[in-house]
Amino acid sequence: MNSVYEQLSSLRRSGCLGKTMREVIPEIDLDEVAIYCEVASKNKAADFEYFANSRGRHLRVRAFRPQHGYLATIIDDVTDRRRAEEALRIQRDFNYALSAVNDLDGAFALILDAALSVKSIDSGGVYLADAS
Repeated sequence: MNSVYEQLSSLRRSGCLGKTMREVIPEIDLDEVAIYCEVASKNKAADFEYFANSRGRHLRVRAFRPQHGYLATIIDDVTDRRRAEEALRIQRDFNYALSAVNDLDGAFALILDAALSVKSIDSGGVYLADAS
């Protein structure tokens, strides 16, 4: 475990040595543990992404066995990329749906729905101003 992983995970190397993964991270997803077990036992590399609830971040994990009895992981925080992909998806879907709307009420409803579909927003509104 290096200092970057300590920063990403809030774990300390000294508190992890000699312990199982479940002892160190009790909330770890069992599917993730199964992937690591397969990597360690079958020397089969894995590359996957998941949302780490405990950190509120999207992580990409590449796991491999450098030698028998060892497991190595390379972990990248891909939260910003995932947020950008989600924003692009919302924008694409919004533009497609808006092109089919023929009235102002429908357009406003669509705008509000699109705004509410952004995960970091929990409310929305449309304000109109009379220019005269």
